[in-house]
Amino acid sequence: MFKRSPCIPSIPSDPNGSCPRVRICRAAQASGAHKFFLAESTDLIHWKQSATPVWVGPNGGADPAVYRTQGAYTILAGGAGRSTDGGKTFQATPITTGSWGQPDVTAVSGGFRVFYTTMDSGGGIRSAFSSDGVSWKDESGMRLKGGADPSIVKMPDGSYRLYYKVGGKP
Repeated sequence: MFKRSPCIPSIPSDPNGSCPRVRICRAAQASGAHKFFLAESTDLIHWKQSATPVWVGPNGGADPAVYRTQGAYTILAGGAGRSTDGGKTFQATPITTGSWGQPDVTAVSGGFRVFYTTMDSGGGIRSAFSSDGVSWKDESGMRLKGGADPSIVKMPDGSYRLYYKVGGKP
C-alpha cells in the first residue's frame, strides 16, 4: 500500500462524520525533519500515494494527528501546519501546544480534545482541550497511566473508545 515505512495513519473525518478518503503517513527518518505523505482512495482498499511530501515536520514528529476546523485541515506532527486545499499541502502555522507525543485529536462538545503520550509521572496518556483547535490548554490529571500512542474513536452511540499501546515506553 505505502511505499514508505509504515506508521500509525490519521484519517480525519468531515464534520458530517464521513471519511474523506485521505490518509497521511510519514517516511522513516532517524532524526531531524520527518516527511509526511498523502494517500487517497475511493474504496478504502486501493490507495494512491503522493510522490512528494505534503508536510515536513520541522521538529521531527511521528504518528500525525490531522483534524478539520475552520474550513481547513490541521496537522500536528513535529510542529503544526494548516491546509486549505484538502490536505494536499500544509503551511506552518503557530499553534499553542504542549510537549505531546503521538497526539490524536477529536471534535467534542464546545471544541476539540487531544489525547497524547507523556513521560510525566512515569508515563501515560494525558489530554488537552481547545475551543478553536488552535489554542490548547493541558487538562489536569493522567487519563491512563502506562498507556501510549492513543487513538480516540467516536462510536455510533455517541460514546468514545480509546485504543492505545501498553507495556512499552513511549
